[in-house]
Amino acid sequence: KVFVHKHLFDPSATSTREDISLQKILGKLKSLSPKELDKVKSGEQQHVVVVFTDGDSGNPGQTKKVIENLRELGVEVWGLGMTKKAKQITDLFHPHGLLIKSPEDTSLKLKQLILERVHDNIRAKKPVREI
Repeated sequence: KVFVHKHLFDPSATSTREDISLQKILGKLKSLSPKELDKVKSGEQQHVVVVFTDGDSGNPGQTKKVIENLRELGVEVWGLGMTKKAKQITDLFHPHGLLIKSPEDTSLKLKQLILERVHDNIRAKKPVREI
């Protein structure tokens, strides 16, 4: 099941507010039943949020806080900065933040994150399902 959240305030805005979309995702997860939430926390049910951004966060402190809250629930949060303007991405989404300086590198960087995740699962002896 794929859940995609899109929230636009003003396309001409000069800052990126990842924190708002991430907060909505956090709210959605917190509305799960305790049984379902336990499955996420235990890793039995895996959730990954991938954020693509073309600039630095307009509210990095709040964004970092929401990322930490999601991770405490067992959710992996990845950030991909899509231009040199997204310099914060590696720190904000550490250890799953990558800066993509060229559009041609997007698939390679995403593949890098996915392979890291698969290798982490293998090391942790978690089942890896093929799709």
